[in-house]
Amino acid sequence: MYKAEAKGDPSSLRAKNRELSTQVEKLRMADVMMKREMDDIGAIVDELKEIYELKIELTAAKENRTKARDSQRLALGRLRKLRDETRGKVAEVASVGVGDGDVKDYSPNVNSLSNLPGSLRADPSPAECPSLMSKESGLSSLVAPTSGKEKNEVKDINR
Repeated sequence: MYKAEAKGDPSSLRAKNRELSTQVEKLRMADVMMKREMDDIGAIVDELKEIYELKIELTAAKENRTKARDSQRLALGRLRKLRDETRGKVAEVASVGVGDGDVKDYSPNVNSLSNLPGSLRADPSPAECPSLMSKESGLSSLVAPTSGKEKNEVKDINR
């Protein structure tokens, strides 16, 4: 066969051409398959990158949630501690007007007026304190203990 190829035998050249054509077709198909697989792999890589970024965001969200929970626990602990320390010392107060004013410590004994400011002591003179509990006074710096009904009236005035 070697001599036939060297001379250019047309039948052997056609057979060789067919073999090479089939190889070229196989290689083209393999190339197309490889390109499709590369595109699929690229899509998988993009999805994995997105998953990785979402995992990072999830980790950050978990850390933020943990920090927020710890902060809330600390705040609630401080609030409980403050509430326990001040239990029975601070009367429930409502402000008249805009500001909150100063809050004083009041003893739990209602009959004891020794802890009250001078203007709220028993038998204040009308010149010192014309109307401490009046709704119309509108003094933002005046803070006085109020009952539930008076609280609603104060809220209505402040609206």
